[in-house]
Amino acid sequence: ELARTLYLLANKQVVEPGNRRGEDSGEGGVAPSVRRYSGPHCRRQAVEILEGLIREDPKIPDYRFLLALCYRPGGGPDSVTSPASRQGWERAIGILEELRTQYPEVTEFRYELTATYAWVNVGLFPWQQPSGGLSDAEASLLKALAESEWLVTHNPSVPHYARSKALILAKLGAVCWRTDRPAKAEDCFARALETQTGVIAEFPEAPAHDRVVLEFLRLRLAEVRYERAGDGKDASAAEPSCDLLDTSIENLTGLIAQPELKQDRLASTSLVAAYDILARVLDEGGQKDQAEETKRRAEGMRAMEASGRANPWGL
Repeated sequence: ELARTLYLLANKQVVEPGNRRGEDSGEGGVAPSVRRYSGPHCRRQAVEILEGLIREDPKIPDYRFLLALCYRPGGGPDSVTSPASRQGWERAIGILEELRTQYPEVTEFRYELTATYAWVNVGLFPWQQPSGGLSDAEASLLKALAESEWLVTHNPSVPHYARSKALILAKLGAVCWRTDRPAKAEDCFARALETQTGVIAEFPEAPAHDRVVLEFLRLRLAEVRYERAGDGKDASAAEPSCDLLDTSIENLTGLIAQPELKQDRLASTSLVAAYDILARVLDEGGQKDQAEETKRRAEGMRAMEASGRANPWGL
């Protein structure tokens, strides 16, 4: 339990009050200091405890499972950048693969293995630039997709398994796009959109953020589809993408007005991205006035973000 607590502390921004009696200030009216928990330090302590427990009794799977989560780099896919973090990521995969083989019926082990396979940054979201080799990322994502499809097939009533599959497909689409395979990229984004649409249809009580993800996938599909259609001079070729972008903008505008989504980073950046893409499509299609109006709306959204009215949170 101590190791689990340390793991949780490593993933949270938590402070410990220096004065535990609840007094408002220290000597002389000075506020007591606070001790911040260091994420890496907590993680190292948890690993040390768990390694000792495993030496004492290597047959208990929960010890190894928590150890794998501790080895997985904190901070999400963007954090797998240094040799040490990659080594931890690979160690986590090795442990989770063993657990998946030994306990195939435990979906939690398989789900975390899926998430760890997909723990790669391929520049999918508007604020990201890809890090690491795309070929290695693709190989890992294909493994993640296979595990995700197993989870969805065997657990159709669990929405986050399907949501995970949609994002894995989108990451594969980003890899294919960046490696000059536009047809494959479009197919991946279309499948991602279809999967996430199913999540919304089957689980209407799902969090509002799921609808944000849906619209993000819609605009990414529109972008890829437009690029595949040519240079945009043919208005009929751009029409399907415009329809997708119009839908995405309309839905995101409604979503971002919801109180629980005002701080949603994906919602605000997706709306700006949708305006930017639509402005380019209109401009290249000769609709200059509409393009300028769309650009103005995009700038207005950026100004809102800068003023803090749409202050993003990390995904």
